[in-house]
Amino acid sequence: SDLSNFRLGKLRVESLKASIPDCRFDYGLATRKKVIRLSKSGVGTGTVRLKAEDLEAFILKKFAEIKRVTVRIEKDKVFVDGFGEFVIVQTNFSVIATLGSPDGKTLELQNARIFFDDKPAEDAAKKVLLDTLNPVVDLNRDLKLYDAIQVKGIRLLDGYLEAWGDTRIPDSPDP
Repeated sequence: SDLSNFRLGKLRVESLKASIPDCRFDYGLATRKKVIRLSKSGVGTGTVRLKAEDLEAFILKKFAEIKRVTVRIEKDKVFVDGFGEFVIVQTNFSVIATLGSPDGKTLELQNARIFFDDKPAEDAAKKVLLDTLNPVVDLNRDLKLYDAIQVKGIRLLDGYLEAWGDTRIPDSPDP
């Protein structure tokens, strides 16, 4: 299926394309009660595309410490500039980083160069900022995807982030 311009939790998604084979549903329940209940899902592939400006809006909603932020994606880097009120300091900050998914369930800033008020951050301050911002997106906690997507790769393009991986219809979460 192809979806565009929709929300997952507080994150606007530009597009999502997924092909999931071998899906089965309870035919008897559907005919008796007009209810569709999935009984089996295969594993397919999917690609999601996000705009930098939508990541920007998401960061402002997710992280109370971040009071102002802009996000740019150019070539293979993400540039995050803003103002934050952290435990140890209130300051302007700049991050130049790549994005990765160490566990297939999160998107995290990696290989980060960090500056506070245009000066390279010391290790302790750098750790505070990265601990605040990572994971930038948690697919299960933030987007309620319940392991529907296992990220295998991320590509940063001018103005966009694309992530792809294995997709499946998730099991129903516990009530």
